[in-house]
Amino acid sequence: MDIMIKPEMELLSVLEFLGGCFPEFIITPFEFKYKDEIKRYFSRYRGHKCVRLYKQICNQGFNFDAPVKAILHLSSFPDMEVKIPFDEYLIRKARGKDKLFILVKEISNFAVDTRFMDFFHLHKNFYSSLVGSIKKELKETYIVERLEEYFGFSQTSYTIIPVTLFCGFFGPSIEDKDGKSHVFAIIGPTGIDNDRNPIFARDRTEFFCLHEFSHSFVNPITARFMDRLKSYEHIFKPISEKMAKLGYFDWESCISEHIVRAIVGRIYFSKDIEARKNLLEEETKRGFIYIKYIDKKLNEYEDLRERYSTFEDFYPELVDLWENLYSRNKPLGGKHVQHEKKVQKTNL
Repeated sequence: MDIMIKPEMELLSVLEFLGGCFPEFIITPFEFKYKDEIKRYFSRYRGHKCVRLYKQICNQGFNFDAPVKAILHLSSFPDMEVKIPFDEYLIRKARGKDKLFILVKEISNFAVDTRFMDFFHLHKNFYSSLVGSIKKELKETYIVERLEEYFGFSQTSYTIIPVTLFCGFFGPSIEDKDGKSHVFAIIGPTGIDNDRNPIFARDRTEFFCLHEFSHSFVNPITARFMDRLKSYEHIFKPISEKMAKLGYFDWESCISEHIVRAIVGRIYFSKDIEARKNLLEEETKRGFIYIKYIDKKLNEYEDLRERYSTFEDFYPELVDLWENLYSRNKPLGGKHVQHEKKVQKTNL
């Protein structure tokens, strides 16, 4: 598992800071010295053509995980060329491949016009210290080993990319030209220290890395089952507003998020059942009202690993669970409270 600062991702975070359309979801509320320096250096470029274009394409739907994933398809500075072809997801989010290539060109121009790499090199010691502290915090957490044991298969590589400006966390994956999957955890700071420097505390950073890496295991499987799962979208309606406030705007992302949160709770709190119960209660209050049923279903997966050697082998059982929840709640479509009461009576 690698931990690195990518200048291209730092540049993206500056663009999000200057022109992103969902700063409350993406940009950290923590105020630290490095953030002050970014404000001083880059604020004069708010009117730059790239910032205006970024805000426009963001408002059109190219937001949240899409820009982060797109950056991972590019080569390093100074070239910033597309080394891995953009997939259908990114093309759809950007509303066309041409728009993606135009954005990449403008990002490259922005880096040149702002002399971004000069700024980056001036902060090399800061980045090096940050990576060193995270490596120390995550020593002997065995994140990769725990994930691979739980899901029953492995990924080609695992990379943590800390981005101090982000409060949003992302778990993108990309396939190289040989079809091998490389997965990433893009993480923001968990707080600041007395010297106003960002910190990545062990417990929360470990939890977030488990969560974001898990998306690379779960999301592709959910996508393969969406032809059937979309039939049960009715049960998304009662929680759609709460999900949107958390950044999950569609049924597919809602499904994967429920599953990932249930699984990470079981991995992280594998030896603390009470803490896991408390987590499930908290997640339910946030709007993930189906998480307890997924958690209960996962008992079967864990108890029957001889039958289900991988999580993908087990996934049809979760599809059946969604169908069961749907069939028991078809008459509902009104208020969230009504739906939640109904679900609580469900005996699965």
